[in-house]
Parts: sequence; structure tokens; C-alpha cells
Amino acid sequence: METLDKKIFDLVVYGATGYTGQYVVEEVGRVAAAEVTAGHEPLTWAIAGRNRDKLSKALQVARDITGLPLTDVGIIIANSDDDDSLQKMASQAKIIINVVGPYQKYGPQVVKACIENGTSHVDISGEPQFSKFVRLIHNRKPKLTVNHLRDATGLNYSEEEEIGHTSNKLIGSLNFVLECYYTTKTEGGPT
Repeated sequence: METLDKKIFDLVVYGATGYTGQYVVEEVGRVAAAEVTAGHEPLTWAIAGRNRDKLSKALQVARDITGLPLTDVGIIIANSDDDDSLQKMASQAKIIINVVGPYQKYGPQVVKACIENGTSHVDISGEPQFSKFVRLIHNRKPKLTVNHLRDATGLNYSEEEEIGHTSNKLIGSLNFVLECYYTTKTEGGPT
């Protein structure tokens, strides 16, 4: 298991080419730029998914939308059907932001790779069966590991609960909170 100080990336967005992943990439890019502007140490991050061309395109779309260069963002090829690729991805990151669903089908192997590599895992699942799995596996993991598992982030918990959990459970100090919001459109307008 890699120690946190030997990890290449502070965080990896897994599933960056999907609908939600694209928004997360844009927002992480904005937060990373704001951290540098504020004089903080630069956030090291990468995007991950199955197809290098699609990942490059997602990064280009994020550049176009945010106006940021995003030249220092890594690209990792990883596939939920390939355990070796998930292990390699998790070994390089302190935190995996997993936006690959459905989580019941594609999530367990990502959580397993994170646990085995001492990598924290955050997702936005909102899928009750997967959430139950995460809680069960979290309770069974050795107490000496440094990783933390957080499911259904932003969906099942209030902002105060998220900040409280993060500041109480993660190693080190909490120096920023990444906030992402989503809207859906219905016939009556956004909700």
C-alpha cells in the first residue's frame, strides 16, 4: 500500500467523460485554480476513465467552459471491468471521486481498490444497496488504514454533515470544501 506522501495525485475524478463527470472536472479545475490564486499549494489531480481520446475531449470541453488552461491535469486509463487498472489508479491517488454508475454494478471494485491502496473514496451514488455495501465494507476494513469511504455525497447529507464528516475523519486539515450542485429540467423548469 502506498503511503499518502508517495501518491502522485491529491485526487482523481473517475468517470470524467460522463455527464456528471464533466461537471465535476470543470468544478475541480475551478477550485484548483482558486487555490493557486489564493497562494496555496497547487492541487495535483487527474481524470480517469476507459478511453484516452474521450478523456482528452472532456478536458478540452472543461478548458473551453472554464477558460482555464488545465495543462497540469493527468490522464489515467481505468476500467471497472479491469481490476489491475483500478489498482493502478487507486495507487496513484489520495482521493478518488467516483462518478461511474450505476454504482451497484461498477462501484464495489473501485471501493475495493481504494481500500487496498489506502485511498479515500467519495461518490454521489444515492443507491441504497451500494450505500449499504460501502458501510459494511468500511466497518470491516483494518483500523490502521488511512482511507475513508464516503457514499452519496451531496445527496443524502446536508452541507453541514459533509463538512463535519470531512473535518473529523480525514487526516490533516480541511483547507477547502468542494461544493457541487446539480439541477434537473422538467416541463415546469429547473428543480
